[in-house]
Amino acid sequence: MSGGERQLLRTSVARFAAEALEPLTEALEQGESLPPAVVDGLRALGLFQLGAAPEEIALLGVALETLADVSPAAASLVLANAAARALLLDAPSSAARARALEAPGPLAYPLYADISEQIADGGAWELVVGAGPASHLVLPFDESSVLIVASEATSIRLGPLLLTLGMRGCPTKDAQLLEPAASSRVEVDVRRALARLRAPAAAICAGIVGRSLRTATDYAQSRYQAGALIIEHQEVRAMLARMLADHAACHDAVERLASGELPAPLARARFIEAKERAARATLDGVQLLGGNGYMEAYGQERCLRDARQAACCFGRLEVERQALLGEWLEGAAGA
Repeated sequence: MSGGERQLLRTSVARFAAEALEPLTEALEQGESLPPAVVDGLRALGLFQLGAAPEEIALLGVALETLADVSPAAASLVLANAAARALLLDAPSSAARARALEAPGPLAYPLYADISEQIADGGAWELVVGAGPASHLVLPFDESSVLIVASEATSIRLGPLLLTLGMRGCPTKDAQLLEPAASSRVEVDVRRALARLRAPAAAICAGIVGRSLRTATDYAQSRYQAGALIIEHQEVRAMLARMLADHAACHDAVERLASGELPAPLARARFIEAKERAARATLDGVQLLGGNGYMEAYGQERCLRDARQAACCFGRLEVERQALLGEWLEGAAGA
């Protein structure tokens, strides 16, 4: 992928986000969902068709980092679709692959939970869905198969829209499978397919941190205390420097994960690091603003909530850390 392609995509997504999403920020925070026109715009940008081939992973990372700077909710919707699409395209079933290629998008997928938790729930999922019904729901059944359910099927019960901690505006619903036999079960290596999407998931973290850093810097350069701008205070500068380092680390994780060259334990470690740094940097952003950091008008508390939600993509941090330890112990035993 050339630098020109990256820049063209980044510019197109940034323009769309500024024009179509920035004006909706307050409404989305109050619980409204992304309007169909926004989903149509994401489709027109081609974002619902990215995420299958290795070169598409890198492009998706660029798009989601840019999109998450303005609307992590929209980025979350695109990532959920990419996860569902990647699983269907990985399946040996030609019918499953056809659904992925023909779906107008977005497809629905339970983005914010680990596979093992979904299995333990006994046929209950929390789905990230589009504005209006998705064409199909892709549900992890176990580590080697998924269920494909048409959104209008009577075998699935969808609950009302949920107001989540972060990523508000991206519709999330509880889903319960009533008739397992009525769904289509497809064999696929679920963990391997989702592992390829760690780079775009980390890109969402990078985009959130980028906005938090910019907001904190603007505040520090305009706020006076004791007759001086607070950016002149050593502690403030130290916090900004740490946020900058965390942002750079998140961005570097995206690049390295997208390369596909990292061994399994290291790839998981870099993914965990991106999640942890995003949570720390946005907390620094809140603290740097003092009491104003907790006020909705300043936007930092939203960055913190979004970062905490992003840390749940493809598994909570606690689950990911345990999996990393397991991979390391397995490798050490085989050495």
